[in-house]
Amino acid sequence: NSFQALLRCSDYCWKCHNIKLILEMLKTVSKYAISNKEEFANRVREASMQKQFSTLEEQKKQLSKKEKRYSELNGLVKKLYESYAKGKISERNYEMLSADYEAEQESLEADMTELKKNIEAYNVDMDNTKQFIEIAEKYTDFSVLTAPMLNEFIEKIVVHSPEWNDGLRTQEVEFYFKFIGKFDVPIPEPTPEELAEMAEKERIRLRDREYRRRYRERKKAKELAKRQAEEYA
Repeated sequence: NSFQALLRCSDYCWKCHNIKLILEMLKTVSKYAISNKEEFANRVREASMQKQFSTLEEQKKQLSKKEKRYSELNGLVKKLYESYAKGKISERNYEMLSADYEAEQESLEADMTELKKNIEAYNVDMDNTKQFIEIAEKYTDFSVLTAPMLNEFIEKIVVHSPEWNDGLRTQEVEFYFKFIGKFDVPIPEPTPEELAEMAEKERIRLRDREYRRRYRERKKAKELAKRQAEEYA
């Protein structure tokens, strides 16, 4: 099982805080989906329609491009036959080029059939929120991450490379859920108390960063003074 392997695989470095992150995300999305069913359905439907429209436009562009090439090949086949009939090319070259054109047309026909089928399929109902909510309602305990829980909830997890900013290490993790894809729970406006707490944490972070800077400068100064004293000793 891919998710069981994910939990075991050392390449992903899934340590304790990563497991907690997954559990917290599952708990947050499930709680929001169950508590705000209509809003949840609307948000998923809107995101799905935007993605669908983008894919649909790309499919139409591909179909138009392949239809144009197919029409060009019809013209090339006609000209090739006329050249052969007038003795401008040999029978061997005619058969070789004709076979190439025919093979390309067959490939284009298969592609166009598939594209037309996909375009028609976009008219079906995409609302899969009901299935996701049914899964969410099965789980009330998010204290332990299990393989069945992962398999039912998660389509894939994308872990981006870590980045450093002002001495802080950050790493983006994207969750794609079964039936609904990537979904971000709307963040409510922070309360005055939460804003105050955030401001205090930022003040402490900046203070600690300044302490570390001063410590590094003092250390460098001591090392420089030591080297100079040894040079003049």
